[in-house]
Amino acid sequence: MRNFSMPEHISPTLELDELMRLKRSLETTVSKESSDSVMFELPLTPNSTPAERAEWVEKLSSLLENRFDGNIVKEIRQNCYCNENGRYG
Repeated sequence: MRNFSMPEHISPTLELDELMRLKRSLETTVSKESSDSVMFELPLTPNSTPAERAEWVEKLSSLLENRFDGNIVKEIRQNCYCNENGRYG
């Protein structure tokens, strides 16, 4: 992903936070079973390097696009983001 960037300072819980947002989004958009399947297939290691995180993002994008239609993928991605108040969606 040529536009992928990583901040200088990374929260020690970044991977856990991202995985929990993804899990929540998949559960609410698709199903708990789909969420469990994606989380099992594509784990994100704590304290991963920028290169590992970029690779994870690439694999996640491919997995979602191959498994769900475009509108569902868009909704999953939108539900993964937090607004300025730290609330999802």
